[in-house]
Amino acid sequence: MPDHQFVLTLSCPDRPGIVSAVSTFLAHNGQNILDAQQFNDTETDKFFMRVVFTAADADVIKTYVRLGLGVGIVAKMAVDTALDKDLVVLDASELFESSVTKIGFRRGTFLRGFMCDFIEKFAPHLTREVMAKAIQCHNKQELEELFEGVELPVH
Repeated sequence: MPDHQFVLTLSCPDRPGIVSAVSTFLAHNGQNILDAQQFNDTETDKFFMRVVFTAADADVIKTYVRLGLGVGIVAKMAVDTALDKDLVVLDASELFESSVTKIGFRRGTFLRGFMCDFIEKFAPHLTREVMAKAIQCHNKQELEELFEGVELPVH
């Protein structure tokens, strides 16, 4: 899922707990903080904060729904029963065909053990041997020939 990057800036009277409140709010709503800077001006007793964070597309959609701006359609894996208790979730799987998810990595990348483990857990038919052969392919046609006849599981 592509992430969107956002910048939150705030200034307010200085008091304990502001950093905690902001970071807790972002974490509880599925956002990831990339950078945070804060300082207080002792002369004015004001607090200033700048937070750069990401939110997945589904998080943005769910936020719009929470704000009453409409309904949203998100993948089943984007619904967190603990975090999304305030949303009504209806199964609409019969409305959509199954789709294929692809795994990509930069050509020439050395696949470390944990990367291979992740790929194998995500797609058991992509063994280390198959990954090594795929890395040696020079074009799309060679990749298609490598995977010709592979049956993908449909869930």
